[in-house]
Amino acid sequence: MSYLPIPRHYIFVLQRGTYVVRLSEDSVWDLEAGQKLAYNASDFGRAITDGDLRVLHNAGFVDTFTIQKVFIRQDIAASIESGKRGANRIRAYYITTAIEQNDLEHVEQTLSEVTISHVVVPAVRDGVVVLYGSGGQPFTTLYDAEKVLQQIVVGATDLFAGASVSVYEVSHYGTEASESPSDATLRTQTAKRVETDKTPTKGKTAVVVGGGESIDQKLIRNVLADDLEMKVYICQSSREAIPIIEDYRPDIVLVDLQLSDTHGWPFIRKVRELPTANSLKILVMSGDQTDMVIALKVVRVHGFVPRPLQREQLREQIWVTLNTS
Repeated sequence: MSYLPIPRHYIFVLQRGTYVVRLSEDSVWDLEAGQKLAYNASDFGRAITDGDLRVLHNAGFVDTFTIQKVFIRQDIAASIESGKRGANRIRAYYITTAIEQNDLEHVEQTLSEVTISHVVVPAVRDGVVVLYGSGGQPFTTLYDAEKVLQQIVVGATDLFAGASVSVYEVSHYGTEASESPSDATLRTQTAKRVETDKTPTKGKTAVVVGGGESIDQKLIRNVLADDLEMKVYICQSSREAIPIIEDYRPDIVLVDLQLSDTHGWPFIRKVRELPTANSLKILVMSGDQTDMVIALKVVRVHGFVPRPLQREQLREQIWVTLNTS
């Protein structure tokens, strides 16, 4: 019998105990019943464990598994693909304007004077100014994008008249279907504030869990310690990180999803069970852009930082997260 690998964190357990594979933002595949189910973020129970996978193995649904991958039966994989029916493409939203790219600085200034409920990052795409959410990432829901659109139109009607919400699709198991907003030219009012205002970060404590190659860990430490004037503790594994978080009670934890001894999702669950974690902010780092949707909408962390890491983007995301109550 043949088995196909899928990322381990795509399999999880619903609150009612059902083993499922994530298909899209609003649907999952019930492994045992062999059918597609509607899904809401409130249905999420917990991350999959080795014990769960052994149960699924004994039942014949999966073969071997590692920290990062699970090999599921080929016929189940085929059924999952059939059950998607196009739902494997997740929509990501941004705001398109009719403003020419030469007016980007004017847009930045205007946005700094308008009351907006979300962080808004202006950028240039196809020769015109567009607006993304925090860290230059798309808005994860149509509601968020439309809410921002209403606020900027009310706050600066003449400038943003004609603005509208646009959408592109991200393949949940694959790559983005169109240009990544991280490739757009970003020069934001927030970025300028980060360079001069250290109030949200100075003297605060950060714990970094994982961080990838040594060159990335050096970049992260430089951003936290030098740019943002924070105290920094870097841990190589989740096992090392838990007592550090308990002892030092950091203000923010940066988690590399691909850890040496586990995946980031079960680690975050353990962190949230700590009695001192009530006000803890959590950012995740990943080279897979589709992890952004899981991070912000399923696991509900405070921010997502894409790889390869960019110093300005990382610095801005940390600053914004700590500046938000």
